[in-house]
Amino acid sequence: MCSAEDLIIHKAIAGRPQDIRDIEGVIYRQKLALDAGYIREWLQAFSDLLENPDIMARFETPWNVIGGPGVVPVAPNALSCIMRTARKSPGGFSSAGTNPALKDVLRTAYCVALAANRGVSEYEIRNTKYPPRQNEQELPMNNHMQPAEISGFLERTLLRVQKPARYTGGEWNAVSKDWDATPHRVALAFPDIYDLGMSNLGLAILYDLLNKRPDMLAERVYAPWTDFEAELRSAKVPLYSLESRHALADFDVIGFSLPYEQLYTNVLNMLDLAGLPLRAANRTAEHPLVLAGGSGCYNPEPMSAFFDAMVIGEGEEVVFEVVEAYAEWRRENEGNEGNQGNGRSRFTSHVSRFTLWQRLAQIRGVYVPHLYAVSYHADGTVAGGAYRRGRAAVGGQTHPAHHA
Repeated sequence: MCSAEDLIIHKAIAGRPQDIRDIEGVIYRQKLALDAGYIREWLQAFSDLLENPDIMARFETPWNVIGGPGVVPVAPNALSCIMRTARKSPGGFSSAGTNPALKDVLRTAYCVALAANRGVSEYEIRNTKYPPRQNEQELPMNNHMQPAEISGFLERTLLRVQKPARYTGGEWNAVSKDWDATPHRVALAFPDIYDLGMSNLGLAILYDLLNKRPDMLAERVYAPWTDFEAELRSAKVPLYSLESRHALADFDVIGFSLPYEQLYTNVLNMLDLAGLPLRAANRTAEHPLVLAGGSGCYNPEPMSAFFDAMVIGEGEEVVFEVVEAYAEWRRENEGNEGNQGNGRSRFTSHVSRFTLWQRLAQIRGVYVPHLYAVSYHADGTVAGGAYRRGRAAVGGQTHPAHHA
């Protein structure tokens, strides 16, 4: 995880609207803890190299507005008074996360300064950034929430959580493809926080391979920290990808990387945050295909109830076969009943996932748990397994089980 100073430098160079808002948020949260000299030194070097003076302005403008050591902020009377109050509070700025009164003081300071810079009223800024919350019971989970709605939620929320850059994306070398123009969409999920998962080499390899295909896109999603998870659940906002901010339920395939067993429960929490049934048998043809791979899958049985299929071995060897098998199954079974609103056609009512499981089972190295009957010893260890004979339950229906 990069420092706050390095994050500001990266965002200032990128210069997209979301990057500018992220810079404002980091300055608001860190303020006096930031090394402004270090930031200016690197931004000046990049400004000279790229011959772009706007790079420096992207930092200086919010820095001067929100206030920092050695600068005279906009709206000096109101803002200086607020900052003086904050500095005299017990614990100073560092206690903002645990002191609700001080947190509100800092929030007010930010709104006053931002309002002065944008030439609007402080009330308008505050009302936009922090609208009253609706009753939680009035907000059902919308697992197909649109990216614009998710972005609006982030605008209202990121200043309230630790390390907001975990949830914004936009890093160097991130790949953002045209969602509507790309037929096959894969979410690569790492069941731990961004700080630990973003450098995972296996996920990075799959991300690169999939995005090199013009007919496929891959986007990333990580487990949120507890503060952001609470915000997602409170607002009934589903877990989303970093690149396009599409809800996980909008993807065709969700592939989890499982490097070790301690992350098993995080997988279930992420599926729940996405608004998806936890057990594979309870998902219908409308739900994404949920896969797992990695060294944590070498013993697949502990998580066998929750995945449609598990890759035993190197994921890059079979990832294209899996995605293409899913795409072929979808083409064969899509109905003509219109569009779901996420760019995909509805399935006819009789379609089940069982035929998809049968297709995936033909790929070497792919284990489809629901096509096997596994027996256990009294101590819970595996006694044996065989292809199922008879019928297997899928989504409330029974279907002839696959056998050799």
